[in-house]
Amino acid sequence: MEGGLRRWGGTGTIVGAVIGACIIGTIETGVIACGLTGFYTQFFYGLIIVLPLTAHRFNKGKSRY
Repeated sequence: MEGGLRRWGGTGTIVGAVIGACIIGTIETGVIACGLTGFYTQFFYGLIIVLPLTAHRFNKGKSRY
């Protein structure tokens, strides 16, 4: 079973969603364990969103398809 957003032709999988949830949980746990505030949790979430989009933007013309 597949799902996801076809914004750039990709698809999401259930396994990918589980891995993403684990990454988010790990980051949140790590930020709390380091004694940082909630601001840093949101900062790292933002990085997780912005960095892949930026990488996709620069790799747009280099796709194999």
